[in-house]
Amino acid sequence: VTGTGLFGLDITGRNIVFLLDVSGSMLATDPPSEEQMERLRRSTGVEDSFEEKVQLLMEGRRRIKRARREITRAIESLGDDKNFSLISFSSTVQPWSDILLPATKENRTSAVRFVAGIKAQGITITDIALLEALSDPTVDTVYLITDGAPTHIGSQGNQMPPDSAQLMKQIIEDTRARNHLRGVRIFTLGFIGAEEEFLDKLA
Repeated sequence: VTGTGLFGLDITGRNIVFLLDVSGSMLATDPPSEEQMERLRRSTGVEDSFEEKVQLLMEGRRRIKRARREITRAIESLGDDKNFSLISFSSTVQPWSDILLPATKENRTSAVRFVAGIKAQGITITDIALLEALSDPTVDTVYLITDGAPTHIGSQGNQMPPDSAQLMKQIIEDTRARNHLRGVRIFTLGFIGAEEEFLDKLA
């Protein structure tokens, strides 16, 4: 993906909040596409073995790394006419800034530094993070990047956390009520394993 954008999505809006899920599951690695593997096979020279290249590719496919890379690029591409903030969330919500700040070179650099320091651990309190993003009355656009279902207690094994279904229902209802008069646009970007139906509804 080239140019501005987030995972190929153009960044629109003037007052933007990026919401980044940094829960433990973001350490997972998604399999490369057939196309990427094909390119690797073709490009293998003498110096690097195919296995080494695959290992490097897989490390780069770690969700947290891909999210960091994409958000960094999106922030760096913001024009001076935009205001933005960035909130990372897992078991707690950590805003880079409590208010939207103009996308000056200085602020973009500071936000990119914040992104670089993010570690993936904990659970996914999407509801509280979204509430925080929407609590600023000037926000007009939210980009949510996540890979899991909202939860306050976490999951046991591969099952969906027991409180997720109720939380998702609650988030949709609350957001609808809050957004009824405001019309904030919410874009959702889900990795493999994200609850697609929920993200579609939220968007």
